[in-house]
Amino acid sequence: MGTGRSWNGWRSHLTMVVGCLTGLVAVIWWGRAPAPDLVPKHSSPQFDTAISSLEKEPRRAPAPDLVPKHSGPQFDTAISSLEEPRRGASSASSGFLETKEPEEAPPPEAESTTAALGSLQPCKASYRDPSSRPGRPCLPQVSEWPYKSNTASRTQLGERAWMAATGKVAEVECGGWHLFGDMTWCKRALSSTAGSEQKDGAVIGLSYGIEQRDLWSEIVSNDYKVPTRLYDCFQNPKDSPPLGREDLQKASCAGAPGHCYETRYQSHRICLGGAGADIPGQRKYESLRLHLKDRQRLSVHLKIDTEGSEWEELEWLLSSPKDLDKIRTLDMEVHLGWRVESTSESRKRLSNEARIARDIETLERLGQYFRCTGSSMEVLAEEWMGQPNGGRCKPQSCGEPLAHTATGFPVIQFAISWVHPALLASAPMALAPNTKPKPAPKPALSGPPAPAALSGPESPPTWSCKRSFTDASSRPGRPCLPTPAEWPYKTKLKSPAKLGERAVAAAMGEVTEKQCHKWHLFGDMTWCMKAFSHSDPSALIGLSYGIEQRDLWSERVSQLFKIRTRLYDCYQRPEDSTPLGGRAINASGACTEEGPPCYEAPYEPYTICLGPESRLLESRRFESLQLHLRNRKRLSVHLKIDVEGSEWEVLEWLLSSPEIDKIRTLDMEVHLGFLSGSGKDFARSSMKSKDRIAYDIDILERLRQVLTCTGSSLEVLAEGWMNDGEGGKCGGRCQQPEAHAAGGFPMTQFAIRARTPTS
Repeated sequence: MGTGRSWNGWRSHLTMVVGCLTGLVAVIWWGRAPAPDLVPKHSSPQFDTAISSLEKEPRRAPAPDLVPKHSGPQFDTAISSLEEPRRGASSASSGFLETKEPEEAPPPEAESTTAALGSLQPCKASYRDPSSRPGRPCLPQVSEWPYKSNTASRTQLGERAWMAATGKVAEVECGGWHLFGDMTWCKRALSSTAGSEQKDGAVIGLSYGIEQRDLWSEIVSNDYKVPTRLYDCFQNPKDSPPLGREDLQKASCAGAPGHCYETRYQSHRICLGGAGADIPGQRKYESLRLHLKDRQRLSVHLKIDTEGSEWEELEWLLSSPKDLDKIRTLDMEVHLGWRVESTSESRKRLSNEARIARDIETLERLGQYFRCTGSSMEVLAEEWMGQPNGGRCKPQSCGEPLAHTATGFPVIQFAISWVHPALLASAPMALAPNTKPKPAPKPALSGPPAPAALSGPESPPTWSCKRSFTDASSRPGRPCLPTPAEWPYKTKLKSPAKLGERAVAAAMGEVTEKQCHKWHLFGDMTWCMKAFSHSDPSALIGLSYGIEQRDLWSERVSQLFKIRTRLYDCYQRPEDSTPLGGRAINASGACTEEGPPCYEAPYEPYTICLGPESRLLESRRFESLQLHLRNRKRLSVHLKIDVEGSEWEVLEWLLSSPEIDKIRTLDMEVHLGFLSGSGKDFARSSMKSKDRIAYDIDILERLRQVLTCTGSSLEVLAEGWMNDGEGGKCGGRCQQPEAHAAGGFPMTQFAIRARTPTS
């Protein structure tokens, strides 16, 4: 990274570089061939002491009085891996407590930030129904803190869950509420099939997790005349009439004493889960993708209550906007952090805290697409207040849950309901075919679409704006991109341009030179000098992932700012890389730009790669960013990531973690849609290429919400692309990329830079 390559140097990998201020910096590099015989020779300082505690958690037995009175095969599976009770007691009674107290356990009065937290704000419960309720969960406050500790990070997780479960729909938008059990139903969404694009205009209900009776599917059937399909592979059909009998459908269920359906229903001894989850001879799993395959927009009411197997299916759903758009309503019982027999190995290996954070992020992302109508948090908190191991616990004597609100209410298990916003009365053209409930697309930032044909191949290109910089490097501000005189590709599909323009917007610098005091532009970097200014450079560190033969990023950080650095790469051969082999000049005087690799502040090399989790993979050692940030303080880390596609799961974790607050600057090489060995066990690896690219762009957009972008290499790379016979001068002969700017510039790989807004 930081080599200042021309387009020809990038061409084979379609690399784009974007620089941004502290908190988001991405830089793109060309790929390197891994050395198959390279075995890591040493680990990082943190690895040997931390790896066991990071990946292996103490097992916890739930308090006996918190275990529900009923159980089942699925419950037994979940309890053995996480020691959690099933629904039966209130969600607060999950037993999701740690026997080992956290290292820092300040008393409640030491938590200075809780006064501003949402659940502590005064409110009055608007509903008295013993059910899920609309709007903001109004949680009662304990008079004395019930837990032995009060950990800020656990409160932050709980407050995020509380916010995700806050209803954001008014009753008038729904034409009335239907409240019962765990559901907050928007009547407008259920009382008609309007908007459904299914061929027959019909909708269906898919219910996962049945138990002895499934009131959700019965009411959907009897009140709204929706046919349903029921799925459960744990419940014994002998104990569950809807699973074991086919004679429950009647012309009218009015006055019927038991199970009854007025519309057609189908039951299946199948559970919700991804490929490979089957237990031969015992249980069969099928994916949500399979069950939505033949459905069209706004044609499915969905209920999921699957004791922890929901998360990876929801992650897939979020990666597929077309399938998301098929859902009219989503009712779900939340099991934060749970793992069951169908859980992937990669999720099982996460710590409980990491799983909870990841699950809360999934709820937050669902809330960006759907509108939350309500949750069961409020009524469960009222019950929790009267429990001896809840609100009535002796002051500071109970174990602290891994996630709780500022009021103390545990949020590990609760129910939540969503509705598709196109079905609300306030949605403009809400029920018009193919009108999706997304924000209006931003105008193209890179220029108008290329004309079908102009005067000829020698006609000059048009540029979308005036270029302010001529440096052969990453540049600040808006990328000024060209449109060739003749469209270079064989096809001109719209979707690649839409994806590409989203990437362009994510890579647009939003910081002025005045705010930064000064720019430092070199290679793939757009550095904001203010972000590197610090009274004590020894309090900062630079972490560089992806080294190659030389790492100009870490050299420049060392030489200009006297910041010590750590270099990580498990593919580059140390004998071919001066810094990785420990042969670079190391803290022994002044360096010159023209000289050999040289560091004025100490640097440490490690033959270790960055991955989403710490483990050995094909004889290479991978370590997580979570491990390397473990003992760092706020705004103390300059971060560079150039890891050929293994960045995405790492960034997904970072966005879900308070650890992101430790990043001052982020330089990153973006590899949209790339696959890596370290991410093969994660949901992203099973996506189609186009879906992976969309998923990756979504991560860039979310990074931009937290960090401030300074610039990118897009503009300088586009200048080189314009003169390339396989680029801007291809003349309609080239294959259309899966993501490109409006003018045709490919966006699959580039670099970007960011900083935290406060640095």
